[in-house]
Amino acid sequence: MLDSGRHPQIGFEPQQVKSRTKIANEFKDCMERSLEEAKVALVKSKEDMARYYNQQRIPALEYHVGDKVFLDALDIKTTCPSLKLTHRYVGPYPIQRRVGQNAY
Repeated sequence: MLDSGRHPQIGFEPQQVKSRTKIANEFKDCMERSLEEAKVALVKSKEDMARYYNQQRIPALEYHVGDKVFLDALDIKTTCPSLKLTHRYVGPYPIQRRVGQNAY
């Protein structure tokens, strides 16, 4: 599952009853331990990545109704003949209301 993204069919299933063969039971136990180790490693990796990301992260600014902000004009079409000569920001525009968690 970790390598190919599909559930493997190798004769080992976690809910399978014990076999009469000792080697098969040892193989099953080894695979269960490997699966648990992989799950623990993935959880640790996820926590490490989150901790590293949060060290670099700066919280987003909070705006209030009435604050004036500039808009990035990169996607705004203007009548200026050259992109090089257009203003990078337009505004200031007052905030009228909050639409979402990070949208105004």
